[in-house]
Amino acid sequence: MDDRLQSLSIENKQFEERLATLRSGSTGVKMSAEERKKIDAELDRILKEWRRRKRMFGDMWGAVTENIQGNLHELREAIGIETDEAAGVNVNGDLLKGFA
Repeated sequence: MDDRLQSLSIENKQFEERLATLRSGSTGVKMSAEERKKIDAELDRILKEWRRRKRMFGDMWGAVTENIQGNLHELREAIGIETDEAAGVNVNGDLLKGFA
């Protein structure tokens, strides 16, 4: 048990050091303005598609469940539908919050 604890402590320290390096931005990887612009454009495209699909699902879910009696939250859970809100994600918010 002590060996496992010591091993996990060492591993945890290594992860903390790596995280500190990543947070400081000193990973040694340089990115040109053009690369950054390309990545930002791709992120915007992906977020736009995410919002579109979320809206489509909402419309379909509303149509399917408009005449259903009972708890819709329980129905979602029973059929395995996971929402962004349940996962703590807001597609309209700052998805990179806490990573800067």
